[in-house]
Amino acid sequence: MSLAARADSASTLKLRLSPVAVFVFASRIALTAAAIAGARSRVGGPNEGVGGTGPGWMRAWTSYDANWYVEIARAGYDRPPTTAFFPVMPMLMRLASPLVGLVTRTDGELSLAISGILISTIAFACALVLIHRETTDAYSQTVADRSILVLALLPFALTWQAVYTESLTLLLLALLWMALRRRQTIPAVAAAIAVGATRSVGIPIGIGLLLAQLGWPFLQRRRPRWDETLAGGAALLSSGAALVWLGREGGGVGAQAYFGRALSCPWVPVWRDLTGVGGYQLGSITSLLAIGVGTAFICARHEPPEWRIAVAVMFLMHLTMARQVPAYTIGAARYLMPMYPVAVWLARYSTRLSRPVLVGCGTLAIATALICAYGAGQGAFNLG
Repeated sequence: MSLAARADSASTLKLRLSPVAVFVFASRIALTAAAIAGARSRVGGPNEGVGGTGPGWMRAWTSYDANWYVEIARAGYDRPPTTAFFPVMPMLMRLASPLVGLVTRTDGELSLAISGILISTIAFACALVLIHRETTDAYSQTVADRSILVLALLPFALTWQAVYTESLTLLLLALLWMALRRRQTIPAVAAAIAVGATRSVGIPIGIGLLLAQLGWPFLQRRRPRWDETLAGGAALLSSGAALVWLGREGGGVGAQAYFGRALSCPWVPVWRDLTGVGGYQLGSITSLLAIGVGTAFICARHEPPEWRIAVAVMFLMHLTMARQVPAYTIGAARYLMPMYPVAVWLARYSTRLSRPVLVGCGTLAIATALICAYGAGQGAFNLG
């Protein structure tokens, strides 16, 4: 082989990091630094109620709902509040914990918590690669780059690294959509089952896929596809089966009462946050913004109807079983996070904006994400 040929061969093996990849990595470092800074200023009192596993600097990733995932991975569904959470994430944490414990020389809850952080971080990285590739194929490199930036700078972007199910759900939905685009029925059904057992988002995804096949509501009828029909049914049945099983364990939907949720008309929590009942909070503002963006996406033309229906059903579920204390819509932004076609839609829309407006939006997004990360580190910012 000539020297020129060897040089060409070697150049193809070089890893060239794009500016977007560098920026996403930098955003992770910045959010981590903000969370640790918040943890160092954390004070005792009511904030300690959020719990958290590990040393203080880790607790931004292991507080709130993460406590329950760690407990389920350690002891199973041992009491009713745990039955509000689906089984895939704690199962993966339990499987990964022995190896993580061996490498990090930790055990018990600490190794489980580190396992959860690693699962979320790796799942998020893999999801970004898949979403970028699929979006490039469907639209353009520019739209793909901006979609990744939107996902990296959401207000609750710190959650992508936490012991939550957002990153895992994002990855599974990306795998599901990739399989459906390639008309691969078995992988699509497998991804749909996994989504349904990971998070209740399997219900809106299943309903969205099935209703899109029927051409209802107000959708153009199209030729039914067996892969989408089977995947939709699988997602719906998987989430339904998980809820039935959790209900038999002593909770399911009823366990939401432990977390201050109860049946409500969907517009009531929105109205309460809009009118400032209980005082305005950053959580209220970001969640109301998410509801506005989601509603605009639902009404958008030329977007995949299955995703538009899924977002509508997801919001309906969340706002019907709503929090009864401020911020009333607190979980809306976090529920929207894994529904990544909304980020792609925002990225497409951003191509119409002028550079000054884009810079302003980007600056605001970065500032909000950093403030939320700092608040999470303090234990003063409830993700819902």
